[in-house]
Amino acid sequence: MLSSCREDFKDRLDEFDYSKPIKGQKKKPMKEHWRKHTLSTQGADGQVKLDYRPVIDHTLDEKDCAWVPPAIRSY
Repeated sequence: MLSSCREDFKDRLDEFDYSKPIKGQKKKPMKEHWRKHTLSTQGADGQVKLDYRPVIDHTLDEKDCAWVPPAIRSY
């Protein structure tokens, strides 16, 4: 289940504090925030390895589809 869908995690934990201007903020390391994709692979020995990759923030064509930044949750 995504953290964005959970009622027990009301506050976001992203790489930036999106409630404030991003300029001047230091990006949190991948292991300290939830805004990432989880990748899993299984080796020939059956061991499962979890890894992460960053979320792609921008669209391929900004002219046709503008980027919408993450927002604070408000239910």
